[in-house]
Amino acid sequence: MQATLRSAAGDRHYGDKSLAERSWPAWRRHARKAFAYAALLVAAACAAWMYWDYRNRITLSPSDTLVLADTSNHSSDTVLDDALPIALHTALEQTPYLSILGPDKVVANLA
Repeated sequence: MQATLRSAAGDRHYGDKSLAERSWPAWRRHARKAFAYAALLVAAACAAWMYWDYRNRITLSPSDTLVLADTSNHSSDTVLDDALPIALHTALEQTPYLSILGPDKVVANLA
């Protein structure tokens, strides 16, 4: 009769111990804390790495000039020998963030 009244009142019993007296083993509690601290440490290390990577980024100013060197084609397709440097120069010339040094100025500076 008392067991029925206890379960109706919400006080559950499991054998000799009530739910409030039952707890995780000590090693499991310590393992969960260690895992939580390790996850926090990994998250902090990732945040520090991302911040460091963001702060040490190389940026180009509008006055910087890019020197475009010759490219070498190691494929067996001979069409790319002439098309690749022209396509690369045209694609880089279209961006407003880069200033490309012309071939005539390169020759003048080397002479």
